[in-house]
Amino acid sequence: MSINRRYMFLKKLFPNTLIIFKKNCVYFCIYSDRLVFNRLGNNINSIIETSIDYIVIDNLVIKEYNFFASNNYLKYNNICFIEQFIEKYLL
Repeated sequence: MSINRRYMFLKKLFPNTLIIFKKNCVYFCIYSDRLVFNRLGNNINSIIETSIDYIVIDNLVIKEYNFFASNNYLKYNNICFIEQFIEKYLL
């Protein structure tokens, strides 16, 4: 199963959750989650500090997950899209 298919499947199950993949001790994200992950410095501790729900996937196994009562995923996702829009069309 490719990473794209895993991502799409997990995004349908957890739409407001940051999906982080782990491969050879390296964490990475794809698509819109990549923007949020890069904005927070590719650091899981900063994700926890900002109260964003996340799941770490290693191959097909969920290695780590954290869900908060006040999830800020949509807030940071919207901020990243606005920043990307400004960079692309207004600068």
